[in-house]
Amino acid sequence: MIKILSFLGTNEYKLVKYYYGDIEVETRFVQECIYRIVSLREKEKPVLLVGLTKEAGIKNWPELKKVLDDRGYLYECIGISDGKNNTELWNNFETLYSHINPEDKVYFDVTHSFRSIPLLVTSVLNYAKFVKGMEIEEIYYGAFEAKDEENRAPIFNLSAFNQITDWTIASEKFLETGDSRALARILKSEINPILREKKDKDHYAKLVNKVSDKLVCFSSALYTVRGKDIIRYGKQLKEALEAIKDEKNEIMSLVPFNKILNMIYEKVAFYSGDIVLDIHNTVKLCKEFNLVQQAYTLLRENLVTYACVKAGFDVYDKKAREDTAKAISAKEYFDKKVIEIYSDISYIRNDINHGGYRDSSMGADKFREKLDEMINRFEMIINE
Repeated sequence: MIKILSFLGTNEYKLVKYYYGDIEVETRFVQECIYRIVSLREKEKPVLLVGLTKEAGIKNWPELKKVLDDRGYLYECIGISDGKNNTELWNNFETLYSHINPEDKVYFDVTHSFRSIPLLVTSVLNYAKFVKGMEIEEIYYGAFEAKDEENRAPIFNLSAFNQITDWTIASEKFLETGDSRALARILKSEINPILREKKDKDHYAKLVNKVSDKLVCFSSALYTVRGKDIIRYGKQLKEALEAIKDEKNEIMSLVPFNKILNMIYEKVAFYSGDIVLDIHNTVKLCKEFNLVQQAYTLLRENLVTYACVKAGFDVYDKKAREDTAKAISAKEYFDKKVIEIYSDISYIRNDINHGGYRDSSMGADKFREKLDEMINRFEMIINE
């Protein structure tokens, strides 16, 4: 269901011509104009949810109700308290939350949201978005104080500022876990309309689109331990980020992305095409992302790669890799340090892969602890 969540205060609202794009409505109540905006956008009647205190209900609600009835607009009155203490604030939270249903599309009119209401409603909507799967469509503010000499007051769309919450969560998810899906979804949602409108001719949007694609490819390769793809996509993501760094961004909704570019870049800056060093640094990155199982698998395979390089074998040749792994396991040809760490890592990796069902299985906390040791031991070998 399409809903507009709005509030009514106790002020004496003056007659003004609210406008938004080509829409203009002369009214005392901004809700009348916003209702029209949403109706035209959605091509159906929304339900206006009007939050008001007892005082606002006495002072302004009768007249607003008459306007809504005369227009045939759908509405529902929500009684809220003044929010003078924590109990009242939490009661308001519960009241507002109860009026949001799964799959609702909600527009928020912040114009007459008094005291703590803007912060409270933003929290309710973002919480309901996660728990109930509803969508926050737009956030509007009727700027009466910005009226001109013709008594026209603009309605501003503040939605981009609420989306900063989404940017923050999605960015943190990638920077903490390596999962880029949420970040890529936001990027796509912002640039796809621009690319369609400009027929793929917006240079900056095309660069962002490339970053989005490479983020997904890199994360997927990382989570599924695709060594060759990790290096390839890691390097491509690094290059895509470098290409966009010095470009002028004229897409305002992507300003939050510009602020986190360097943080993402730092995660992949080490990719150079050196197979051993790239995978070794990827193991460290997996440790950062708490991808412990992936780290051990890559570490073991990188030992085989290192040994192949030392022996002059093709690191991508299946038989060469199998023969090299057998030789290390048989304690033949290779340095004692390589043989020992390969044995230790293989044991731990097998322990993980057997799902903890072996009698001598390690505790979960030990795997990460041992990972530090294995990384340091391997680093000493490749630095010799």
